[in-house]
Amino acid sequence: MATRSVQARIRQRIRQRIKDTLHKRGNPRLAAYVRQGAIVQWLMARLPRDDWTRYQIDHVVPLRAFDLNEPGHVRAAFAPENHQWLPATVNNAKSAVVNTDAMLALISKYAR
Repeated sequence: MATRSVQARIRQRIRQRIKDTLHKRGNPRLAAYVRQGAIVQWLMARLPRDDWTRYQIDHVVPLRAFDLNEPGHVRAAFAPENHQWLPATVNNAKSAVVNTDAMLALISKYAR
């Protein structure tokens, strides 16, 4: 699959996830604080070598750990480094355990 096609599919996944999450749990107007292009670049640089469609985009620190009505928390929750590829089977089986140190590091970096 061509790189451009993969980027477009990842961009679509990210855009939809941001829209759905902020509509349900936060303030949709805060989507402007998310650097979608930076997330896509981050994920493309770490694209799994095997069939990437068997993977899901996972948040290192789960979105539920953030106050998605606060701009700094939205920036932190959707920071590129808070995204990773996980095999779908692993992502579906893991619990949403919050790594407090990682969450605080993201918030302190992005909550300006």
